[in-house]
Amino acid sequence: MTILSNSEQLITYARVALCVFLVSMSPQNWAQPNAQGLILPPPNATTPPQPAMTSAQRHDTPLTLDPQQQAIAHYSTLSEAAKQNMRFTYKAAQNALKNKQLVIAQAHLSKLQHYPLKPYLEYQLLSKQLAKTPRAAIDRFLADNKHSLLADKLTGSLLYFLAQQERWQEFNHYYTAGFSSTPMRCRSLLARYRTGDLTALDEATSLWNVGKSQPKACDPLFNALTTHHKITPLLRWSRFDKAINSGQLSLARYLKRSMSQPQQVLAELYFKVNAKPSLITQPKTFAHSSPEMQTIIAHGIRKLAHQQPQLAWQHWEKYEAQRLFNAELATQTKQQIIKYLTRKGYLVEAEQLLSYSHSLRNPKLIESLIRENLESLNWAAVAKNIAILPPKEQQSDRWQYWYARSHQMLQSKNIDTTAIYTALAAKRSWYGFLAADRIGSHYTLEDATTQANSQLKATLANQPAMQRAKELWLIGEQQQARIEWYYALKHLKNQELLAAGELAKEWGWYNSGIVAMITGNLWDHLTLRFPLAYNNEVAQASIKSQLDETLIYAVARQESAFAADAVSHAGARGLMQLMPATAKEQARHSGITHHRTQDLFTPEHNIHLGSAYLGKLLNEFNGNRVLATAAYNAGKHRVKRWLKTPQTQTPADVWIEVIPFKETRQYVQNVLTYAVIYEYRISSSTSPSLNKPNIDKPNPNAPRQTTPNNTARHTAAQPLNAASNQSPSSWQKGTLLRAQEANITL
Repeated sequence: MTILSNSEQLITYARVALCVFLVSMSPQNWAQPNAQGLILPPPNATTPPQPAMTSAQRHDTPLTLDPQQQAIAHYSTLSEAAKQNMRFTYKAAQNALKNKQLVIAQAHLSKLQHYPLKPYLEYQLLSKQLAKTPRAAIDRFLADNKHSLLADKLTGSLLYFLAQQERWQEFNHYYTAGFSSTPMRCRSLLARYRTGDLTALDEATSLWNVGKSQPKACDPLFNALTTHHKITPLLRWSRFDKAINSGQLSLARYLKRSMSQPQQVLAELYFKVNAKPSLITQPKTFAHSSPEMQTIIAHGIRKLAHQQPQLAWQHWEKYEAQRLFNAELATQTKQQIIKYLTRKGYLVEAEQLLSYSHSLRNPKLIESLIRENLESLNWAAVAKNIAILPPKEQQSDRWQYWYARSHQMLQSKNIDTTAIYTALAAKRSWYGFLAADRIGSHYTLEDATTQANSQLKATLANQPAMQRAKELWLIGEQQQARIEWYYALKHLKNQELLAAGELAKEWGWYNSGIVAMITGNLWDHLTLRFPLAYNNEVAQASIKSQLDETLIYAVARQESAFAADAVSHAGARGLMQLMPATAKEQARHSGITHHRTQDLFTPEHNIHLGSAYLGKLLNEFNGNRVLATAAYNAGKHRVKRWLKTPQTQTPADVWIEVIPFKETRQYVQNVLTYAVIYEYRISSSTSPSLNKPNIDKPNPNAPRQTTPNNTARHTAAQPLNAASNQSPSSWQKGTLLRAQEANITL
């Protein structure tokens, strides 16, 4: 498998930022959208994930029948033949729109009065004729489809059109803060400026002062900044500094051209130091004192620290003794020195520099230092450095576990390690399960048994957004179905989200059910968060590969969160995220018939091949799930390199904690923890048909959709532990780490 850099930042919950990104895009991108994902925006998206909504902020409109719901109710009474005829008419209308045959499309639309996807055609007709359409018609569509994906899409298209036409008063009327892509923010600030609000220019400086080139849509706004002399010499230098630190040297050279002559001289020196950091060891070259020179010196020291952190520290102390550096700049520089002292193994020096000031005690730096201590099994240093973490980090499950573990190894008399382990063992987490094993107690699962109100679930199923999502899935537009589904979740309260999760599970949308739980922070609903998806296929693969079902489930849950058509940025496909080359090689090795890469989207085939590949890795690593799981994610060659350490035998919990890649570390922890949860789930299940979807099959000829870099992995990476109002359930069976896995032999 391929390591994907985006997964370095694990998320604790998934939101529908994709939809927010989509409605902020220009209309031409709607016609041919980029490959969108299950949760996150594409890699080039600039819209950050939206914050969680409070219950008070959620849309509280009662679930009552409006005209759209009445139409949907009528549609539900139609025969299957009538429904299929409507689907055919809808596709014909789409083709007419694609060929710009608007009159024909309108004729088809008139036959779809009760069809759930009628608003999609109305949106397309309106968005293609914005210049000719009366505002009253647009406003009517927005009112009829309030709080919907389509309403926001049309608003985004309209805003783009109004900006192109420079109709700024109308733009201000329709713009809301939800349209937060960089181009749209620039257009919004320009609209305010053009309608007399000069404060918009002050806000625009933060959009200009970034270390990369901004979209062309921002050029008129930035020209206004220049006209009004808002770009000061220090602001220009600030962006120049950011550009070099971001590796955007072309932008830095462009900025240099508009500098004064003295600044240009300093900028040229900055370029030289960036290319050759050892120049920083010649202090006479940097005798000039100015804010610009401070940034040059700090940058040179940080660059030098990459290769020679001790030398960088030595020269930084000399520079700092001679002049007063900006406190933030000094802190960043010293933290960079500490980072590379730790990486290069100069742990004593790193600890010494950390001790100089509390401001240097960045949690990530200290955690890296602790992991180095763990790798050398220096338990005294582990305990000491955990103690200097900020209180919040000290109290995390991770560092509470290692604090107890280190003092247990040190046989400390004044630390009650059993009490710490007992508190951790009451939680559903990797460290909670490790702690339970340490004291020989049962695992705590905290499994909520509350089910959604049946009436609420039935009412929710007939909501327009839910019906649109279902209908899109049935006609094979799975990507758009997911987008519609995730957008609808934004406006649901927790009881409705629980109902949505159950609906998704019944329809066979296992991934969408998981996302519903995430959206509401409903961490304890294990039946929905860890469904026994594709149970027949998993059972058959288990027999053929001689793997535990729990391990197959755990890997599939972590890899794709049961999105059968998932495609990663790197090209891994399907439930168990197989690269085409890996699948082809494994099929040849195992004698499995494998004709096309497209077959990896078939659940049975993907699970069969993925299980065979996982079994092969287990054989190569002598049945050790820790090493095989790490290899499935990071590649077996990397794992073999990681095994070459000074220690001849390392405890498995230590080896996992010091895996160099954060993603792989979390991956292994998740898979082994999920395996325990799935053993509980399988034992708790009473019916093998429990997880079979109750929904028609989608169009098998529909094109598969792709997902952005590691989208599915981001879906899977949620916190395992959560506060629970119900009595925690204990689980006696299962083993997090088996006897042969307790130590990693190198």
